[in-house]
Amino acid sequence: MAFLRLERYQASHVVENPTAFLVRTARNIAIDEYRHDQILSRYVADVLPFEQDRDDSPPQDEVFAARARLNRVKQGLVQLPSRTREIFLMYRLDEMKCRDIAIRIGISESSVEKHIAKAMVFLTKWTEGW
Repeated sequence: MAFLRLERYQASHVVENPTAFLVRTARNIAIDEYRHDQILSRYVADVLPFEQDRDDSPPQDEVFAARARLNRVKQGLVQLPSRTREIFLMYRLDEMKCRDIAIRIGISESSVEKHIAKAMVFLTKWTEGW
């Protein structure tokens, strides 16, 4: 934009320092855009106050569906063997690393990984179609 203004201006005037002209023009353009944005934001706030009151919460049907899926997962967790469930919950809810779970329970890290995989496969199948 600044280059265009320089070209237009040079068509009828002599510019002694084009670099200074470009810098000053770019600065003025930035100031003009800032002022424009400020005026526009005040206008929007005055004319369209309902935008500020917009509800960003998810629609009721999505909340209902999410709760239903959560209940289905809870039912699936109960179906898991207790040790697998315990390991899976430490991994997913407590965000523990496999190595830390293995140390806490006293089994190998690969056994922990197998329990987690078993739980994930079961829960994926359990919740399929939900």
